[in-house]
Amino acid sequence: MGREYVQLVQDGVVAAQYVRSWQRQPADAVLIAPAYTFLMANQAVDHQFWLDVGSNAWWERLNQPLTQPYVLGRDWAEGRAWTDLDEYVRDRKRSRP
Repeated sequence: MGREYVQLVQDGVVAAQYVRSWQRQPADAVLIAPAYTFLMANQAVDHQFWLDVGSNAWWERLNQPLTQPYVLGRDWAEGRAWTDLDEYVRDRKRSRP
């Protein structure tokens, strides 16, 4: 496994990249990094976007009743309401490999 990691680093995987504090970055640069890396850079910036990548909201489907793909499908029973249980079951099926 260690050899595979070294190969990934040599191939230019993001994990091999880091920001050198002594090098100036272009004014229009974008840094995508963990919070700790950003904070340790101690650099003033105009904008920050903090994302919670552990949030369930990344994989939950938005509530858009006019574009609901399952209810509008041909195999959906006419008049049947989409419930939270339907959403839960569909999410579990979708998240399994």
